[in-house]
Amino acid sequence: MYTSCHKEPLQPCMSSSRRDWLCPVCLQTATFPVQTNCGHLFCATCLLTYWKHGSWLDAISCPLCRQKVSELCNLFKESRSDQQSKKVLGEITDYNKRYSGAPWR
Repeated sequence: MYTSCHKEPLQPCMSSSRRDWLCPVCLQTATFPVQTNCGHLFCATCLLTYWKHGSWLDAISCPLCRQKVSELCNLFKESRSDQQSKKVLGEITDYNKRYSGAPWR
C-alpha cells in the first residue's frame, strides 16, 4: 500500500482502475506517480518538468484546477538500485522544501 503525506484519504488515487492512474499531462499511465495537495495525480517527471520550465521562484499551479501546488506526495516506492527513482524522489524533496511551508531540517 502506498503512503501519503496528506491528512485526507486518497480515495480517487487508490482505486485499482488503471484509468485513475493516468497522468492528465502526458495521457499515459503515471510513472513515478505523485499526488498534489489539491488531490490530483500526475507523473512526477511531468510536474517537475512543468515547474522547471516555469518560474523556479514560485510554486506551480495545478494544471487541472489551477490551485497552488505547495506539496507533492510520492505514491511510488523507492528502489535502492533504481537511480531514476532516487533522482525523482530528490527533486520531489527539493520542491517540497521550497514550497510546503514546513521548517527546514
